[in-house]
Amino acid sequence: MENWKLTNLGDVANFVRGPFGGSLKKEFFVDEGYAVYEQQHAIRNQFHSVRYFIDENKFKEMKRFELHENDIIMSCSGTMGKVAIVPNNIQKGIINQALLKISPSNKLDSKFLENYMKSVTFLNYLNAEVKGVAIKNVASVKDLKQIPILLPPLTEQQAIVEKLDFAFDAIEKAKANIEKNIENAKELFQSKLNAIFSQKGESWEEIEIGKLCVLKRGHNPPKSNFIYEPKDGYVRFYQIRDGSSDKFAVYVPDTPQLQRVEPNDILIVAYRHVGRAFRGVTGCFNVALCKVSNRDRSVLNDDYLFYIIPTNFVRGELLKQSERSLIPSMSVEHLKIIKIPVPTLDIQNEIVKQLDQLKLQTNLLQEKYIHKLANLEELKKSILEKAFKGELV
Repeated sequence: MENWKLTNLGDVANFVRGPFGGSLKKEFFVDEGYAVYEQQHAIRNQFHSVRYFIDENKFKEMKRFELHENDIIMSCSGTMGKVAIVPNNIQKGIINQALLKISPSNKLDSKFLENYMKSVTFLNYLNAEVKGVAIKNVASVKDLKQIPILLPPLTEQQAIVEKLDFAFDAIEKAKANIEKNIENAKELFQSKLNAIFSQKGESWEEIEIGKLCVLKRGHNPPKSNFIYEPKDGYVRFYQIRDGSSDKFAVYVPDTPQLQRVEPNDILIVAYRHVGRAFRGVTGCFNVALCKVSNRDRSVLNDDYLFYIIPTNFVRGELLKQSERSLIPSMSVEHLKIIKIPVPTLDIQNEIVKQLDQLKLQTNLLQEKYIHKLANLEELKKSILEKAFKGELV
């Protein structure tokens, strides 16, 4: 590290924050022309899908915001600090107000800078308060320029980038294998699920879901009523993306118009991701979901019903029906007449016990794989930190 020098980013790169919103209003956009690059291009690291364009006159007026090969863009509003390096042969265009353009000098390798901006060291600087102002809120160019970087000679930067590329490629391959193993575990459980319900005995009846359950579609309250924390007088409002997770939890005022969901009720997705099922706890649900409530627990085990929904008997039939629609959707009337195999209650209980054990084993296997993925992410962070401390071997 004898030749490494501590400097500020502003000394080795040029910074240009996107134009003020008033100078790039939607009224300036045209159907085709010069691209306007947005936050999504930094967040998703892609430059081929463009939504907005400006004409040549507007482009010439905003020439200083033009993107060039090896520039780096960084998201500066909402999702802060996501970076992407500009590839060659992109469509000529400019950045919008939510992006920052960084153009490295001839002393700084673009890929070296991109990796540095993904490191914990850089992100800590980015999220720290500088002169009493939180950069993550305002993304001050002046403060960003003063972020320090320990800079080796250019040839050593390029050698470090080569080592990082090699290491990260190996990590991504390992992650891909683990993710495939997770999918295989899910598919294996699904396969066994279908197999178990297909082994019908003589005492098994085939009964329409509508005769076993009460089915209700949801209700959509105004979005202006949504809040995102629990509050007295409000109830949980389940939507397609919820599953049983609290990550996207929304709450709405408790009114008589709402369709209620109670423990052991099953919510089936009726739009786009047709047939996916989950259980709510208590609350209400939107019109894109269908509630399935067991009529008689002396005839049908709640868990048996929940396990059979994702199988070929139910979801498979719903998907066949939805294929006829431009946007997949489910008819509640069609769900009512789908027949499911129903053995005696003691056999249902035994099947549930067997599937609970299989589900537990599958979940433990998935948790093991997810832990491995987390370890690989930590390894990636560790390698980055070593790289910018001159400790990479």
